Amino acid sequence: MVNRIPFSNKELAKQPTQKQIKEFWMRIGFTFKKVRILDFNDNDEKIFKYKVHWFSPNNTKVWYDSPPFLDLNNLFEYAMPKAVGVLVERSKQMAPPSSISRDTAFRYLIECWLGKNPLQFGFEATLFWIIREVIKDAR
Repeated sequence: MVNRIPFSNKELAKQPTQKQIKEFWMRIGFTFKKVRILDFNDNDEKIFKYKVHWFSPNNTKVWYDSPPFLDLNNLFEYAMPKAVGVLVERSKQMAPPSSISRDTAFRYLIECWLGKNPLQFGFEATLFWIIREVIKDAR
């Protein structure tokens, strides 16, 4: 099962772009909103600025000015559950008895991650590319 997520070492060595990171978090279920903020200029005149706030899928956390960082905490808290859910749903659509449990899907993703040598390419980037590949066609 480990080799079913196709990546060459060249692909894994790339760091994701900001555009790819934004698209990734939006696929996970994050939303963003422009918020008008009152500020003052050097002459103490009121001015309004617009900033982007990113909201977690369950709206319990907010990130200001940029999407969440690609760190292991955020990837495991938000992205892994989404990827696991996608794998379970895909397995249900196959002929029985192909359905897999959430635990099996989670173990599969971890095996893929560790099988791609995250020490060489970076733990976060490697996990990002694997999860991105799983969820890229999910709705």
